[in-house]
Amino acid sequence: MKNLIVHSAMAAMVMTAPFLVADASAKVKSVKHHFVQSQFEDYPVMELKYQSGRWNWTNSSKTFMPRVKLYFKSSTKVDEAKLYVDKGKFGLWTLPVGYKTKKYEKLITVRIGKTVLGKHLGLAQSVCKSSGGPKKVVKDVAVNTTFYATDVSGAATSYDTKASRKPMLMKVVCHSKVPNGNAASSGHSSFKFKVTKTRLYTIPSRPVCGKPVKLVAEIHANRPGKANFTLFRGDGEKQNASVTIGKSGKGFAKRWAKTYKLNKTTSRKYMIVVNGHKQSTNWVPLKVRCNVAKGLSG
Repeated sequence: MKNLIVHSAMAAMVMTAPFLVADASAKVKSVKHHFVQSQFEDYPVMELKYQSGRWNWTNSSKTFMPRVKLYFKSSTKVDEAKLYVDKGKFGLWTLPVGYKTKKYEKLITVRIGKTVLGKHLGLAQSVCKSSGGPKKVVKDVAVNTTFYATDVSGAATSYDTKASRKPMLMKVVCHSKVPNGNAASSGHSSFKFKVTKTRLYTIPSRPVCGKPVKLVAEIHANRPGKANFTLFRGDGEKQNASVTIGKSGKGFAKRWAKTYKLNKTTSRKYMIVVNGHKQSTNWVPLKVRCNVAKGLSG
């Protein structure tokens, strides 16, 4: 699949562009561009997970910044040049307005985000539909780009344009697919999601009257997943909440916090119970003592 996609894209690029000038009298002599290829480059990556019966794009908010080398040379001054992604004609770079030059050579950084990658979502989904399975799959695909330079020379009838077409490599990550389509179990279908430890504590450990104090719940599990829990207060009040547990250090954990500011002497206690799991905390005190005569103080 990888070779088929890349080779097809390369084949399309050798086709003659309708606006290329081939005769010897052309003013724009050479136009070239290529994306830098190294293990340190910030290539675009589209990550998809199988959820609710379809492949969903999960990292759409991320922006990538690959580098590209641009070059053109002309016998007369070029007054328009542009680099764009073919699908959607989204511009990545343009020659500054009013700037004219016979030669240009520069290594630039471009921004590739949701606007560009969204046009390729169908391609990414088709890759995962054909290649996705019980194990994570990573595929390289080609995103076609065009860089052109134009010399107008002051007359609309005498313009001369040359273009370069090259692929920008993009990775499509198809996370492991599980029968129930539950994203929480993606990549770990061999064993059930389980909450292994729950902690509840305050920051600071000794709250001070009139100053913020955080009540922190820390939930650990055997793999990524979602945990629903209930925060109980000693007087019977309760609050339902949830956390999405991810990688944390050498395991999987997530913290949840609630901030209080107590301006009078207070003595409370709280407890966490994780729904559907045999995990809960002991009662944890939250106490402050205020001296009304001297104002708020711990």
